[in-house]
Amino acid sequence: MSYIPPNAVTSPRRHFTLITVLEDGRTGDNPTGEGNVSVALGRWRSADGAEEPILGVRWNGDDANPIGNPQSRGLPTWFVVPRHLRRSILEHLVLSDAKEALVLEAFDDFGAGPDGTGWICDECGKPICKAKDGVVEWPGDKVTHWRGRRMRVVHHFLASPLRKKRGDAGCYQDGPDWEWDSLDHFLGPDGLMQLLALIADKEVPAEDILHTIQRLHLPRFERARPYIDSALADGVFEPNLAPGFYWQRDLELVLAHRRRPVDAGR
Repeated sequence: MSYIPPNAVTSPRRHFTLITVLEDGRTGDNPTGEGNVSVALGRWRSADGAEEPILGVRWNGDDANPIGNPQSRGLPTWFVVPRHLRRSILEHLVLSDAKEALVLEAFDDFGAGPDGTGWICDECGKPICKAKDGVVEWPGDKVTHWRGRRMRVVHHFLASPLRKKRGDAGCYQDGPDWEWDSLDHFLGPDGLMQLLALIADKEVPAEDILHTIQRLHLPRFERARPYIDSALADGVFEPNLAPGFYWQRDLELVLAHRRRPVDAGR
């Protein structure tokens, strides 16, 4: 290797601590990683001593420039990714279970849906702040009809606000024959594929799964969902997709409508 490897990039040491390299730039086409991008998880210490986890990126070096970029005073450094751009990078990485656990521990918002704001529990109405605190449940094979029943996103019983009142049932649906899986198993590309496979297997009505996909994977949908009907009633936007499906611009308008001040005298 003709350049300084990313796991040796630890400057500036007064402010930066490397936790782990998430991606070192090596690929099948470029097994050395020369000139490719590396991504790291670290901690940044500000001048007042406060620390926070950060995501760093850099270009690996090569024969002509062993230090790579960025660099400062002849030492290789990392570019600190702005918080609002972290998710876009992290969602494109293929991480081991151990590294994914480190990322989830460092960035609470990464495990809290496409907006980083979590989900609303279908049973208690309280927020599910992290994916590990939620489950997706649906009626099993022995449930003969679906009227009034939907695939639901609810708290895991360990995180349920109803645990004291309902015991281990927590926010789960009462009655036998309901199936469930951890909410985080339905996130990311593999999670999306698992939901799509349920449609192909006809285990769950497609309408329910498509609604759940929007909740777990589309930005703004879960935040806007409680206010869509009132926004439609107020003529905030004119939908031009099938019922229940909305463009991102439509959801932005719903959220803006929700935030608007109430007119004086109303």
